[in-house]
Amino acid sequence: MATTLRRRDFLALGSAIIAWPLASLGQVSAKRRLIAWQSSLTHTGSSPYIDSFLQGMRDLHYVEGRDFEMVYRFAEGYQNRIPALAEEVVRLGPDVIVATAVDSAVALKKLTSSVPIVSGALADAVHLGLIASEARPGAM
Repeated sequence: MATTLRRRDFLALGSAIIAWPLASLGQVSAKRRLIAWQSSLTHTGSSPYIDSFLQGMRDLHYVEGRDFEMVYRFAEGYQNRIPALAEEVVRLGPDVIVATAVDSAVALKKLTSSVPIVSGALADAVHLGLIASEARPGAM
């Protein structure tokens, strides 16, 4: 029986994954963590996904600009821009990358195995080589 995650559950899980390294530091770090957000969509002001993600972080007592920094990259619907954006994102050296869809996740995975990539919209992630298995989705 397949288990599905609702968007809210995914955002809470993604926030917890991102917050875990911050909570485990034990000491307050002067360096703010960098979270990169890559999307193939057009960004037109406020996004319900970004807003939900940031609200999840606030629920965990992490505030953008105080505890972490966000960078956003949008392909504006042009699929041919995704690889260049992925290169730019990886060069920034983020602590974690949020890829909003398969196309971004695949492009990012080709460029890095050291930066965690979180995505809530993956179709056949095992076949695409993004995860080892559904039961144990760790790095390949």
